[in-house]
Amino acid sequence: MGVPERQPAGRSGGGAAATVSLTRRAWELARLWRCRFLDTEELSARQLRKLQRLVRRAYEEVPFYRALYRGVGFQPGDLRTLDDLRRLPVVTKKQLRQAGQQKIVSRDFDWGHRLAVWTSGTTGEPFEVVRSPRERQARSLVGFRCLLVMGFRPRDRLVCVGPLQERQPSLHERLGFYRVCTIPGDLPAQEQLQRLAESKPDLLWIYPTTLAALLSLEPQLRRVAQPRRLIVSSAVLEPALRRKAEEGLGAEIFLAYGAMETGRIAAECPAHEGLHVNADHILLEILCGDRPAAPGETGVAIVTTLNQQGMPLIRYQLGDLCTWTGRACSCGCTFPLIHPPEGRSDDMLLFPGGVVISPLRLTHFLKRLREIERYRIVQESREVVRVLIIPFEAWSEGSAAKLAQDVAGLLPPGVHVQVEVVNHIDDTGPKFKTFISKVTGE
Repeated sequence: MGVPERQPAGRSGGGAAATVSLTRRAWELARLWRCRFLDTEELSARQLRKLQRLVRRAYEEVPFYRALYRGVGFQPGDLRTLDDLRRLPVVTKKQLRQAGQQKIVSRDFDWGHRLAVWTSGTTGEPFEVVRSPRERQARSLVGFRCLLVMGFRPRDRLVCVGPLQERQPSLHERLGFYRVCTIPGDLPAQEQLQRLAESKPDLLWIYPTTLAALLSLEPQLRRVAQPRRLIVSSAVLEPALRRKAEEGLGAEIFLAYGAMETGRIAAECPAHEGLHVNADHILLEILCGDRPAAPGETGVAIVTTLNQQGMPLIRYQLGDLCTWTGRACSCGCTFPLIHPPEGRSDDMLLFPGGVVISPLRLTHFLKRLREIERYRIVQESREVVRVLIIPFEAWSEGSAAKLAQDVAGLLPPGVHVQVEVVNHIDDTGPKFKTFISKVTGE
């Protein structure tokens, strides 16, 4: 159950997975559903128990964490409250990669039944994450719970368009329940359109860049696909693209947030008041520097995978920029809410004198301009910033000059801003990048 992942490497573990009965999975799903309505005290107690078990196991069985925690004088018994988690160092992907897989995986991990996935490698260096069949099952059920919240019904067909490989249907799908169909994201748009016509999705799960390509074929898309729900993940859904999707498909839009390393982190519910963090599966911290971000304050996402012990990720820096809403959801779910993630912290604008500015300062301004369909910011040098825009209507030279002046006002004095009106902005990979820097740090 749940959104299919890339086909795992090594032995598939299919025999082990097949021994888990549908009855047991249904029972586990019912338990997971009840977790969404735990009171705050009970949820925190459950998180703490899982965290203590995870940290102790990492300390005893994973050489990387044992050395790391000994280096700061930390023992598993020191973890008495959830706040004590902040005593542990934040871990980066670079650290884990440099340590080597044998040192970041538990010594008793069953390599014969490993399941592997890779991060997308947008930084140029994909990262392999291994899990056991049981861990994959737990992650899958959490993802399926998100789909149920979004309105996945027993007789529905969910179609996923993205970087996914073909998969064999599971038993419940062969019986006609909760059917999932995948369409590879690297197919030409016309072929994707043909497959959508054949599959007739009730729910459509898609990346923004793929969605934009298919919407360019409107009205063909509307004729072949009328999904009841449109689920968008992997990258920021720009307001202009959202408006185009609402007009082109007429489906209710839900946002989902996850990572290959962790599975589904958060997802929207029908109340549309934010994304619920799967707090029984993931501990999410949002940091501004070394301190926790306050509600409404944007910071960097740090995650701890509570149900992943073979290759633990404890205080792992994802690099996404997130914000707590600070509010409870009217749907009744007690899981905390975040606003939709705003991109990555890796890319920053660098200027003379060591001045560093987040591109969010510019993107927040640009995405409010309803006359712009799509944009990209390119920092050519410390003194030059280009802004590429695709307008909905023809732009005059005066409009472009006014935009350049407005953007320059958000940057340090002396920075030259060039605004270029274009017909197309290249997409590189599954995630459309609104900011590209050609400047290297010192």
